[in-house]
Amino acid sequence: MRTSLAVTSFSLLLALAASAHAGPEFFPIKPVNEKNETTIVVSDRRTEFSLDGKTWSPAVATWVHPSWPVLQGATWIWRVTKVSKDEAHNGSPVVTFRRKFTPPVGRTRATLRITADNAYQVSLNGEVVGSSGELAAASNVDDGHWHTFDAYAVPLQPGENVIIVRAVNYHSSATSGEANPGGVVFSLAVAQ
Repeated sequence: MRTSLAVTSFSLLLALAASAHAGPEFFPIKPVNEKNETTIVVSDRRTEFSLDGKTWSPAVATWVHPSWPVLQGATWIWRVTKVSKDEAHNGSPVVTFRRKFTPPVGRTRATLRITADNAYQVSLNGEVVGSSGELAAASNVDDGHWHTFDAYAVPLQPGENVIIVRAVNYHSSATSGEANPGGVVFSLAVAQ
């Protein structure tokens, strides 16, 4: 069978695009840069994760799917860089992320922006702020909400504050992490 030059060129372009974005760096599709705000906290390697709520480890920059949006200054994180074939196919357990921070003195309100592939519930200082999707790996109701960010106005307290994000990567018939990655990204900004 003879392959046309167009098909070969297209396949080569796809392979180059995939290899260029196989690392933990961003893929700039839909940047968010709100004016008159100062970002004070982002998801990054200083964020911790836990599977049991007792043992915490540093989150890692996950492989960034080309369709995931960019949140300026924040890193898409997960518990591994690339999910296993088992997780890609069967989904993940609930992964809990924790980020502790102290806001600038006198700042009592902020905007929290967040999304996850596939579902999340976010709390600040023990109060649920919002959620998107069902926290069950067996779910396959993927409405594509991870293409955009949810924004929540949140109160800050003096001293230490804690963001908790519980997230799940849904199951898929995919057989590799590239076809069904898991990830969470968030930022917290205060008005200038």
